[in-house]
Amino acid sequence: MTVRANKPAFNIREKLKSLDYSHLPYEKIPAGTIIQNSVNQYTTPLSYSGSGMISTGITTSFYPKFSNSQILITANVQFRISGNYDHGVGWSMRREINDSGTITTLVQTNTNYDTYIWDGDSAGSTSIDLRIRTPFTVLDTPNTTEKVDYTLYFQSYRTDNGNVARVNDNNNNSQLIVQEIKQ
Repeated sequence: MTVRANKPAFNIREKLKSLDYSHLPYEKIPAGTIIQNSVNQYTTPLSYSGSGMISTGITTSFYPKFSNSQILITANVQFRISGNYDHGVGWSMRREINDSGTITTLVQTNTNYDTYIWDGDSAGSTSIDLRIRTPFTVLDTPNTTEKVDYTLYFQSYRTDNGNVARVNDNNNNSQLIVQEIKQ
């Protein structure tokens, strides 16, 4: 017994031309694809020589398309540390979902001298002034499609000997880049 199957003919070129690639549904995008990107620039200078972490003012609001997406946050921070003995700065990335008032620390450096200069001399005898740009990257899964605020915090290594940590010194810019990766 012979079975014959017939398929309707179609023109593959016409089919490809009819696809609207700029409006591909998010559900059809493969896992691992960046489905949205946000880049914010900051130039407001902030100096701090106190103890404890404070907000750098480098912050952004983000609305994930999917609750199971991974969010890649990259802070590209311009900062300056100076003083008269051993200098350093520590970092923390924090998130708040939908203005809840609940702040979650996603990652924080183990010490407040993630970036550190040891001058090898006695206190007060050597002065150092370092200006540098550093990336700080975090991967988050907030498990929501509600608004998520990401904020970078920092802390000076020490509060004595004239030590000061600054971000966006002299109005130099920092960036906060947030990307949603489909899972």
